[in-house]
Amino acid sequence: MKTLKKERVVNMKQVEHTNDERRMLKLAQHPFIIRMWGTFQDCRNLFMIMDYIEGGNLQNGSDDVKNHPWFKEVIWERLLSRDIETPYEPPITSGVGDTSQFDRYPEDKELDYGISGVGDPYGSLFNDF
Repeated sequence: MKTLKKERVVNMKQVEHTNDERRMLKLAQHPFIIRMWGTFQDCRNLFMIMDYIEGGNLQNGSDDVKNHPWFKEVIWERLLSRDIETPYEPPITSGVGDTSQFDRYPEDKELDYGISGVGDPYGSLFNDF
């Protein structure tokens, strides 16, 4: 079960991304894509029930890339500290430093969800969950 804190999803401007992830996993039917069995939410969290895949996560995946022979010449510490140029930089459409690629969020404004502080202030953002 994958658990996401609603407040954190909103603060990180990942509402659209999270809803898209749910929609895509719901439609995906392929042996190489993890199966999502269902979703639900309470006033604080979003829950996604998925198959358990042992031995993998994003950190392990990035380590696999770093240790691949094709990248043996890369000095990762210098790249991370920006001492050397990256061979490729993907375009950023949402503004400097924003990697979310979503333009629908207001810039650093307090959001009004139309709820008076009681119950679930983020519920309307995740109607389909």
